[in-house]
Amino acid sequence: MEAHLLQGLWAPDNHQQHAQALEYLQQLRESADGWRMCGATLTNGGPQLDDKVKFVCLQVMEHHARNRYAAATPEEQVHFRQHLSQWMTALCMCTDPEKVFIQNKTAQLMSLVFVVDYPTRWPSFITDLLSTLSLGPHAVQLYLRTLMAIDTEVVDREIIHSQAESDRNTRIKDTMREHGVLELTNSWYDILVKYEKSHPELVCHCHDVIGAYISWIDISLIANDRFVCKLVDHLKEPLLREAAADCIHEIITKGMDPVTKTQLIESFVTVLDQAGVLKPVDDDDSDFLVKLARLINGIGVQLILSWQNINQCLGGLHRLDKKESEKREMVRQAVENKVNLLLTFMASEYDDISAAVFDFARDYIQVGT
Repeated sequence: MEAHLLQGLWAPDNHQQHAQALEYLQQLRESADGWRMCGATLTNGGPQLDDKVKFVCLQVMEHHARNRYAAATPEEQVHFRQHLSQWMTALCMCTDPEKVFIQNKTAQLMSLVFVVDYPTRWPSFITDLLSTLSLGPHAVQLYLRTLMAIDTEVVDREIIHSQAESDRNTRIKDTMREHGVLELTNSWYDILVKYEKSHPELVCHCHDVIGAYISWIDISLIANDRFVCKLVDHLKEPLLREAAADCIHEIITKGMDPVTKTQLIESFVTVLDQAGVLKPVDDDDSDFLVKLARLINGIGVQLILSWQNINQCLGGLHRLDKKESEKREMVRQAVENKVNLLLTFMASEYDDISAAVFDFARDYIQVGT
C-alpha cells in the first residue's frame, strides 16, 4: 500500500494532490485486494502507524465488510478475520491508549463482521472477545466499544432494517441469550468492581453497555443483589454517579409485566432511599441532580404506565377478586408515594432539574382527571 499517496486527503488546498489522494482511496475501496493491503498495513505497522493512515485503512476494510465480505470465499473471510484479530490484539497491548476515533472505527468493523459470521462461521466470537479482557484497561475499553457497536447493528430501534436484517438480528439475540449473555454480564460486574477506583471512565462506559443491553436480556441477570448494590454504591461516587443513574433509568424502563415492574421499581427506591441518594437538597452538583431528576421522572412515568396497564387488563372484569384488587392498590400506592419526590425536584431553583420531572407531573395530573 502506497500510504504516502493518501497524504493529499488532508491537503484540500493542493487540489491536484487532493484529487490524486481521493482517486487512490477509491481504488483501494473498489479493488478486490484493497482490503488485503490495508489489513496488512495495519497488522505490520501496528499502533505506531500514522493515525490518518490507520483510519483510512479501517475505512477501506469497513467498505469491504459492508459490501463484499458476506459473499467472499471462506478463505478470504478467514484472512480478513485474521487481520482484524491481529489489529485488535495490537490495540489491546499498546502502551498508550489509541485515539477514540480509531477505537470506534475498529469496534464498528468488529460489529460488521459479527453480524455476518455469528454464530455460524464464528461461533466463538463472544468467547474470543472476552478473552481479550485479560490484556488490561485498553482491551476493556475496546471490548466495551465493540459491544456498543454490536448493539447499534443488532438492537438500535432508530435504525431501519430490512426484514432479512431483522430476522438475522433476532437469530443473533436468541443465540446470545442462550450461549453468551451470562458470560457477558459476569464480565460487566467484574469491570465494575475491578476498575471503579483506578479507571472510572471504564466503569461509566460499562454502565452505558448495561443500559443498552438490558432492553433485551433477562432482567434477573442485572436486577439482583450484586449488581444493584454496586450501582447504588456508584451513585455515591462523584465520577461514577451520573452514568450509574442513567443505567438504573434504563433498567426500570425495560418492558415487563406491570406488577413485576412495580416491584422492581419499589425495590430500587427502597435501596436508594436507604443509601441516602434521594436527597437533592443535600447536593450541589447540578449535573448529577439533572440525572437524578431524570431517574425520578422515569420512576414516576413507569409506575403510572403500570397503573394504566393493570387497569386496562382488569377493566373487562365485572368483579375483582381480592388478589387482583391488592395488585391494583399496590401500584396505585407506589405512584402516590413518589409524589413527594416529584415535588422536591420540581421545587429546584435550577430549571434543568425541575424540567426533568415534567413528564411525571403531567402524567400524574392526567391520571387524576
